[in-house]
Amino acid sequence: MRIRRWVQASLRNTTVTLPPRQFLISRYLWYVIFAIGIVDAVWIGAAGMSVHPKVWFFTLPVTLGGLAIGAFYRYVRKDDMIFLFSQLGCQLVIGTLVLAMFSYITARMNLPLLDEQFIAADHWLLFDWHAWVVWLDQWPVAIRLLTLCYSSCEVQMVILLPLLFYVRQTEHIQRFLIAFLYSGIVVIILSTLFPAAGGYDYYHITPQQLAHVDVASGAQHLKDFMGVRNHTITQMPFEMKGLVTFPSFHAALALLLVYASLPLRGVVVVSYVINMLMLVSTPANGGHYLVDVLSGLVIAWHSIAVAKRILPESGVKKPDV
Repeated sequence: MRIRRWVQASLRNTTVTLPPRQFLISRYLWYVIFAIGIVDAVWIGAAGMSVHPKVWFFTLPVTLGGLAIGAFYRYVRKDDMIFLFSQLGCQLVIGTLVLAMFSYITARMNLPLLDEQFIAADHWLLFDWHAWVVWLDQWPVAIRLLTLCYSSCEVQMVILLPLLFYVRQTEHIQRFLIAFLYSGIVVIILSTLFPAAGGYDYYHITPQQLAHVDVASGAQHLKDFMGVRNHTITQMPFEMKGLVTFPSFHAALALLLVYASLPLRGVVVVSYVINMLMLVSTPANGGHYLVDVLSGLVIAWHSIAVAKRILPESGVKKPDV
């Protein structure tokens, strides 16, 4: 009944005027994204690298289409909600792209790998990465479930962000995007200063050694990671991998996605379960050490605090969805 009444009320009032601060935040988000993009462009040019043409073939039409929709609803059929949501979609696409490029060019610094130190830290925390992966390999059903959760980040965002728009939580989407960009920048900078290849590389684990754990998934970044470190990769690939081991961006995303779902009372429990399983899956599916996961969570928590300070919550009543 509550959902039906809310939908009826929404249909009666489809045009919404948003507070000016949301447009100011949107502008500043573009400034941050452009700044990262400029750093990428300068560094790529100085390194004599290039970008695979397919990267532009995919991102440019999506971005230009989103901006065109936003311009239409900003200047022709004025609707602040649709305009801002189109901006947020474009910012997420371009922001993800420039962060991925940033992780590739910073890895070229080729600082000494610190896997041994991270494993020692794990042992101090009474966690043995190798023993955990070997033990988990005995549970094929659990592995399939954890793998599904680990690879759900993009799907969760595709579902959560339109739902938040539907319940008119554009401010909350902006806070999520602020935290996403902030945590991405911090994670990449730390991974550059404290690089690691991950457990599968350190222990030289091959797919033949484990019956059920997907070793290829946990080690899929290694070819690109080693290639950019030794400068044999001179072109940004179309399918850029996550090169970061420490801190774990997957762990950070798990907490950020739970935060994103908070206004959706009927979704937050499901989001919590999926993302807690994602955290459990991160050592095996991503080759991450426990310290990677814990540091990723700390960064996400700090990023959320920063986002709330930049765009304080207005105290709007949460919808019963």
